[in-house]
Amino acid sequence: MKPFNASRREFLRASSALSLAGVGGAPFLMNLATMSAAAAANAPADYKALVCLFMSGGNDTHNMVLATDPTSFASYTQVRSTADAGSIAMAQNILLPISARDAQAKNAGRSFALHPRMVNIQNLFAAQRAAVIANVGPLLAPLNKAQWTARSVPTPPNLFSHNDQQSTWQAFAPEGALTGWGGRMADLLMSMNGTPLLTAVSTSGKATLLNANSAIQYQVTSSGAVAINGLNSNLYGSAAGSAALRRILTGGRSHMFEAEQAAITNRAIDLQAVLSTNMLPRYNATSAPNGIPDPAVVVNPATGNNIDNGLANQFQTVARMMGGASALGMRRQVFFVNIGGFDTHDNLNNTLNDLYARIDHAINYFDGVLESLGMRNMVTTFTASDFGRTLSSNGDGSDHGWGAHHFVFGGAVNGGDVYGRFPTIGVNTSDDVGSGRLLPALSVEQYAATLARWFGLSESQINDVFPRLVNFGSERDLGFMRV
Repeated sequence: MKPFNASRREFLRASSALSLAGVGGAPFLMNLATMSAAAAANAPADYKALVCLFMSGGNDTHNMVLATDPTSFASYTQVRSTADAGSIAMAQNILLPISARDAQAKNAGRSFALHPRMVNIQNLFAAQRAAVIANVGPLLAPLNKAQWTARSVPTPPNLFSHNDQQSTWQAFAPEGALTGWGGRMADLLMSMNGTPLLTAVSTSGKATLLNANSAIQYQVTSSGAVAINGLNSNLYGSAAGSAALRRILTGGRSHMFEAEQAAITNRAIDLQAVLSTNMLPRYNATSAPNGIPDPAVVVNPATGNNIDNGLANQFQTVARMMGGASALGMRRQVFFVNIGGFDTHDNLNNTLNDLYARIDHAINYFDGVLESLGMRNMVTTFTASDFGRTLSSNGDGSDHGWGAHHFVFGGAVNGGDVYGRFPTIGVNTSDDVGSGRLLPALSVEQYAATLARWFGLSESQINDVFPRLVNFGSERDLGFMRV
């Protein structure tokens, strides 16, 4: 009975947070309407949002951000080439150079470039609205090669495992983690919002990053808030059928679980109605520009064919919700978008050509929409992934790694620079734990805490959300955000 009781308590805790007013409270739609009307009269001027762009499968950042100084690029070409099965190395003349300010003086004598499909990101970097964070990964404490070899410092469990490392990136614990660091931030800041249930939002199903103790992540599709078919129109040609369906889903129950489920459903229906009313509309080239434009198609570089960019559609949904933030009294939101396909054990170059073209297009689209909304300085987008990959080629791809490079985008980013020490390129270096797997120089906690500080968390709140940050001494802020 103890496991059942524990589950029951968790169910009631979560459902109570979601239902807000409880089973016998005022209709949720009325509560939201009242809060939204009050918030609209004093639209928040300090709105901020974080958007996590998660690249599922383990992004091979060795071919995303490259060191192009002669020594580095020679090592890159040598290690990524195999005599018997071809090469996954790219030619230097097709890369997109970026000019890093090197404000931290950690990369003296190094030069850098981006993947050839990232021309828009190259432009954002030049405009100082994009930054590269070098060699980030899950760590429990600072770790060097000698400590790794001697196993004298603990490391995160289940390294190189997809599910566990996705969870570790998002929650600092392996698969099964109950709260993510985005959700823990939402717990602290949701009281600032007129519509607390929209504090943490995923456009890609349930996200570990947004798991929380009190905040309940809201899942929305690229089509917007999901309605229950038949509730707001005739069901099988009958208005009575719609009414009966609503009674079945939301009517009073004597059983505790059934009553809570009905309350959750009732409030979800009401929230869908409010969100549908307050999201900015979408439009395409043939309709009036009174909302958020549909993203243009992107060309598949491998085939030359136009393809629908699902990632850009997710960013459109995020932008539509942000456009309604003032009406809903929102001041802090955390969003999660996702693109898969990065488990590139083979066909690496063709796969990355396609995926990076989609990402480049989606980021550029989102940057333009935010400019049109006047929200460019209020929104920061950051990348994450399971792990990096091996520098060594397995013939046509690469295998599971550890540290990886990441991007941060937005008007509040102190951009145009590479943050952190870019690793030495090669195998058997002080940065390599085998086959060119990068030993992370920066922890996910340091990366995330820098974002959290810009987001408005106090130092004590940052310590609560990131309890292992104290292990990394004074380097609590990596400097890539304008706070």
